Amino acid sequence: MNTMLERALLNSSCIPERYVDAVTGAQLVGMHPKTLERLARKGTVPGHPIGEGDQRKRWRFLTSELDTWLRARKGHTQ
Repeated sequence: MNTMLERALLNSSCIPERYVDAVTGAQLVGMHPKTLERLARKGTVPGHPIGEGDQRKRWRFLTSELDTWLRARKGHTQ
């Protein structure tokens, strides 16, 4: 039988990660939001475009992907 803590931990892993906008993502990695969007368009930074066709694309980011990218980048410069 699971304890309440074990059930909570199991359920928390099922909650999908939320996307953040360019402003929040940029704060996490320490750059300007427009720079983050430009790097996402180039494929340098993991990002997810929202919108299709002539509509201006808005970018959303997963904090876990930005964290992984930043850690790899910092390891690269050392």
